Amino acid sequence: MNTTRIAALLTLCLGAIGCAAPEPPAEVADTVYTNGKIYTVDHAQPWAEALAVKDGRLLVVGSGADVEAVTGDDTQVVDLHGRFVMPGINDLHHHGIDLSTTAMDPNALAIPDEQKTSPETIVAAIREFADSHPDLPLIFVEDFPDGMFPGNNGPKEMLDEADRDRPIIVLSSGGHAFWGNSKAFEAAGITSDTPDPEYGVIGREPGSMEPIGGVHESAMQLFWALKDRPSKESIAAGLRHHVARINALGVTAVRIAGITQDHLEATVAADKAGELNAYHSLAFHWRTSYIAQREQDLDLIREQILESRGFATENVASGVLKYYADGAPASKTSFLLVDYENDPGNRSQLQMDEGLFQEEFGFWTENGITTMTHVTGDAAARAVIEAVESAQGTHGKNGVRHHMTHSVMVDPADLARLKPLDMVVDVSPAVAAPMSFHDAYKHHFGERHEQFFPARGLIDAGAKFMVASDFPVGPDSPWSNIEIWTTRMNPWGDKEGTLGAQSAIRLEEAIEAATLAGAYGLYMEDEFGSLEAGKRATFIVLKHKLFEIPPADLSETEVVQTYFNGRLVYDASRDLGSTARQE
Repeated sequence: MNTTRIAALLTLCLGAIGCAAPEPPAEVADTVYTNGKIYTVDHAQPWAEALAVKDGRLLVVGSGADVEAVTGDDTQVVDLHGRFVMPGINDLHHHGIDLSTTAMDPNALAIPDEQKTSPETIVAAIREFADSHPDLPLIFVEDFPDGMFPGNNGPKEMLDEADRDRPIIVLSSGGHAFWGNSKAFEAAGITSDTPDPEYGVIGREPGSMEPIGGVHESAMQLFWALKDRPSKESIAAGLRHHVARINALGVTAVRIAGITQDHLEATVAADKAGELNAYHSLAFHWRTSYIAQREQDLDLIREQILESRGFATENVASGVLKYYADGAPASKTSFLLVDYENDPGNRSQLQMDEGLFQEEFGFWTENGITTMTHVTGDAAARAVIEAVESAQGTHGKNGVRHHMTHSVMVDPADLARLKPLDMVVDVSPAVAAPMSFHDAYKHHFGERHEQFFPARGLIDAGAKFMVASDFPVGPDSPWSNIEIWTTRMNPWGDKEGTLGAQSAIRLEEAIEAATLAGAYGLYMEDEFGSLEAGKRATFIVLKHKLFEIPPADLSETEVVQTYFNGRLVYDASRDLGSTARQE
């Protein structure tokens, strides 16, 4: 019997003649975790030293004595050895399923980052892949870095050097442009006579209508149409790979930005089979560059979005859609309140008719559907805010928390408008630090570049502020992201200095933005996001104590274990052995 319990028993029995056996605990934990440094993200009790778990939920969060009271003969006891414990990370913008599906596709090329240092190294990698895959009708390449070419318009003749006989299409890292070779333009039917599609751009040679080699926004559909969509089987395999990856990083919940019905069905099937070790919120493509804009397609997808509310399982939910309000900074398709630097008259545009934009926000709000809207420019942010204000003026909030993602530029006058609307706002990807591609941004935005990603302003305005990765557009390590938001410095030493240092936030704010605030954005704040009795036992054990290491070392944080709904789903170490309780 435990010595603490013996001492308590002797005290109670002292002076008595005979003593009845102690009452067993009213509730007995399945597992208790003791001797930890536990950061709960619960404002009422920020720190604890022990957890007790029963049936996948937290029974007790408190002291060692607190969990001792619910420890029975068969309770498993885990000594944390002083490790740092916190809630699992909730990443509100992620593309990991598609990335993993592509990475596992032998017919697609994912070039390692170290080979993407120049256009020449990319072309060399594509040429090697093309030579080793002579029977492929199309060569699809995962990405080229944003800002590598002016306006993200890579020259098609350069790609011709890799293969002249088959279409080659290379997605930009931000996902808002394609770079194609001459054969790709021929297959897509794009010539100097082809007008820009509505809300899309075909890059042209200066002073000419001849396509350079880049297509942007809705024009990307012309290239997407050349590529076969992944099968359900490949999506399921990609999902398994994706979940294992995020668990190793301490991520236990994601919102996947841009899915189809096949993704929804594969994810629900995985959860029903007990194979989904992370909570997934799935946002359908809606008027994005990935889907066609034909009315019959939109009618079908609209019905799928409305019906997806009924697909919810324990760890999967939908009833969410992904919009584009505007484009990308590198392509000068971000919608701005003020003209681009050195480009008078160019503010870009909203990615759809403003009246239709507001009408659709009303429709989705009325039907209880959450919009997840891509916003990079300050005019785009204002358009979203005004659309939500209009929708709520007609339909009320209706329980909907509309989600504005990226939030690269938000005018200071608009920050205070977010809280009354109960909107959730993520800043992503975590590129709010000096990086090589920012040189192109400075050319486009001038001094406004230092105002990118106004994290400090969002928090001070009381907005529901979340951090997200937008992986693979940005790094998927939450620890690199947290370092960036708290220091506004490059965590890899690639560039010195800071970007927008006035917008840095405190570590405890960054952790809450990655945990409890993220759970709020998923409508799951009563289930996870903080370590409180009654919530799911979803937490992570770290090698490093976050509040005791220099801010510049946060990116080095390592995850030792990840627990999801009380189950150990990732274990990097055998140091934390667990043993059955011994009397």
